[in-house]
Amino acid sequence: MIPSPGHRRLFLAIDLPDAWRHPLFSAGQAAARVHGGQATGEENLHVTVAFFGSVGEGDVARLGEGLASIIEKTPAFVLRSPCLVWGPLGLEPRMLWTAWRRPSTVLLHPSRR
Repeated sequence: MIPSPGHRRLFLAIDLPDAWRHPLFSAGQAAARVHGGQATGEENLHVTVAFFGSVGEGDVARLGEGLASIIEKTPAFVLRSPCLVWGPLGLEPRMLWTAWRRPSTVLLHPSRR
């Protein structure tokens, strides 16, 4: 969906560790070959934390400031290697998603970007 003029389509995401980026990209390419579709570019792979949708230009800075204050207080955390599932859940599957397990292997520290 393309946002209306004066709006941006925004989400909060975490970059993936390099050790996971290429294997997940390869899995997406393999799924696309078998089931059709197109794999997300390796450089675009991420963990979506929250989707905000269409946000007015006037609210972007305020949203960023609010998120920054939350992120500064967020302690480092750990993600375990993901498993792959078809999504969206409850609808006709058209995307390959990662389902994250309980913490265990990769330490991530939130930072402002």
